[in-house]
Amino acid sequence: MCDDRPDRDYERFDAAALEKLAALFLGKTGICDHEWSADRQVARIFDTEVVKEDGATCLLARAYMLRSEKNAALIAEIEGGIKKEVSVGCSMAKARC
Repeated sequence: MCDDRPDRDYERFDAAALEKLAALFLGKTGICDHEWSADRQVARIFDTEVVKEDGATCLLARAYMLRSEKNAALIAEIEGGIKKEVSVGCSMAKARC
């Protein structure tokens, strides 16, 4: 979901923030295309874990979604590696340089 590497805006999460986010994201809904609508809810996060991977500290999430006709194209894109990134929605109390 996110890690401690700088993103395109040169922002990053430190390891302590990733641990806090791991707890906060449990049970949260995954939506498509930043559309805050019940129709665009496609998955639910059931497990999170902070791991070291390729020199970075990363927050991983496991989610489930229904294998239905409505989700078939999205599942095919995920399984095919086309859809593989997410955008996390959160706000910070403060930012430091």
